[in-house]
Amino acid sequence: MDSIDNRIKIIKEEVIDIKVDAIVNPTDECFSGNDGLDKLIQKNAGPKLSKKLSKSGICQVGHSIITKGYDLNVKSIVHTCTPKWQSGDEDECHLLYSCYKNSIDMAVEYDNKTVAIPSISSGNNKFPLEKSANIAYYAAWKMVKKYDSKDLETIYFSCTNKNTYEFYKKLSQDYKDIEFSLEMIEQYKKMDKYNQYNFTIDDFIRNLGVENSYNIFLLKEAFLAGNIELEFIEEAVKTLKQIFLQMKNMSKNFAEKIYIEELESTENILKEIFNTIDYDTIEHAKERTKEYFVHVNDYVFEKINNSYRY
Repeated sequence: MDSIDNRIKIIKEEVIDIKVDAIVNPTDECFSGNDGLDKLIQKNAGPKLSKKLSKSGICQVGHSIITKGYDLNVKSIVHTCTPKWQSGDEDECHLLYSCYKNSIDMAVEYDNKTVAIPSISSGNNKFPLEKSANIAYYAAWKMVKKYDSKDLETIYFSCTNKNTYEFYKKLSQDYKDIEFSLEMIEQYKKMDKYNQYNFTIDDFIRNLGVENSYNIFLLKEAFLAGNIELEFIEEAVKTLKQIFLQMKNMSKNFAEKIYIEELESTENILKEIFNTIDYDTIEHAKERTKEYFVHVNDYVFEKINNSYRY
């Protein structure tokens, strides 16, 4: 698996200045080009783009269309109709996620291997930055796992605002740490001895306690399945980051107390997450998790599983 660091990049350049195959243009239902980045892109792409868009009809929020790059130095422009924040009760998060997913899918479908995307809806559309950025990064993360690098080489996030850039960079580091912790877990599973400390997967489970470990593995598998409800993305990323801290600080003299308090939220988050995803995903996560707990009897599994409502 390619490192996420190599395929999702955060840069300060304006989206029209990035050397890529395709750029994403956040627009409105009528492709009006009246303000912001939409205005900048349409102006620099030239009158042929404006003429094309004027004949394109109405674009529903969350949907996208693709055009040529015209006078811009790109092969394609993906125009996506972006949602406005209205307190979170109007399906805004899913619509924003759809903007990213549909735009990247469309870019790949038209043979664009590199894509530049601005931070959609975090400006004039009033989305809280933490929420919009988490949705953006999770969508990109899922896309680089969906597509091989020969089809989707790199996603660039254009963050010209200082606060936006710093927040995306933080998320980039969080995901780097998460990827590291997931790989560490795999190494514990595969190797009889791990590292200079000679830890085994059984040591890892015993140090954390079966229930904490089981919850961690369930969260890992649910996250990897890519079916976590968007409402809980921020909490899931924070918890997985804490898992990284737990593993990073593991040593021969590991004490059971270290970071356990910081991981106490895991079970509550899992209960909320598992109420939002389908039965098959839960069962998949449970079966995958059992592979790590070969010495634990079924009674323990049932005791833990019964704490979740299906």
